[in-house]
Amino acid sequence: MTITSYSSRAPSRKGFFALAAILIGIAAIAVVFAYSRGVSLRITLRSLKSETKAAAIANTDLKNKLYRLLDFTDPDNLAGELGLIKEQKPRFISGI
Repeated sequence: MTITSYSSRAPSRKGFFALAAILIGIAAIAVVFAYSRGVSLRITLRSLKSETKAAAIANTDLKNKLYRLLDFTDPDNLAGELGLIKEQKPRFISGI
């Protein structure tokens, strides 16, 4: 004759399944939050890339303007653009 009696100290299947369900629920919530964070980071990265490209283009334009201003290959042309006139008989400071 076989007697089957479960000990009251043995873990029940209900407790195991409840713990497993809770852990799976926590894992699912963590995955959703991680995915959401990844998507928002990806969007931020795209935005920063476009801002970086715009800043690089603006930087290039500013450098171009600076180099044009500092280009002394044709000083007569530069003087004309700045509204300067060439003196025929320049007077230099003397006696200092």
